[in-house]
Amino acid sequence: MRVGCRRTGRDRCPFALLHPVVFAYDVAFVSAGAADKLAALASHFVHEERMSKSSTVTVRETPVSAVATAESGGLTIHGETFVIDTDERLQLVDLTERIMGFVRQLRVREGVVSLWSMHTTCAVFINEFQTALLTDIKRFLELMVARDEEWRHNDPEHSDCDRMNADSHLRALLLGHSLTLQITGGDVVLGQWQRILMAELDGPRARTLRVQVMGIV
Repeated sequence: MRVGCRRTGRDRCPFALLHPVVFAYDVAFVSAGAADKLAALASHFVHEERMSKSSTVTVRETPVSAVATAESGGLTIHGETFVIDTDERLQLVDLTERIMGFVRQLRVREGVVSLWSMHTTCAVFINEFQTALLTDIKRFLELMVARDEEWRHNDPEHSDCDRMNADSHLRALLLGHSLTLQITGGDVVLGQWQRILMAELDGPRARTLRVQVMGIV
């Protein structure tokens, strides 16, 4: 089957009416399969136009427990949430001693520890903790993602977020939201200058993080 779809003007193109994209084609006939693909593309654009301004919410069937432990044979898994209060919009916090202390307290000899940020504008990463370098990291983030750029997330026409924090979300992409570290000999494996850092990117706020240890006691 062949379907005629000759385009003689933009106002006569059904896809041009659905979306402001101008389809630059001049085809006398296309196959039915191609027509279906064009229809699907147009449907996608219409859906995009009607998307909600609100962010999609992720909901668990059961809330995350503040403390959870599971044991099987010689294997132990233990997780806890904890809160860090920040004082600045862009702030770097050293979590190394806290995470190492958490691991030592559980007496896990060999295993892994996972650290997870429960926020889209709060990151965790590995680097040195030195005053000059911290200043450089902040400057790097500000140079890479300008706060006053015309981001759609900050535009009421496209978003219902009133925090004007698009830069915070984008900066978090550069750093990441989780870390997995090795445990050996009862302690976290870190290089001489490696520290576990948290980046507050949209503070000051109370930030919830989740730490979980899995290993052999």
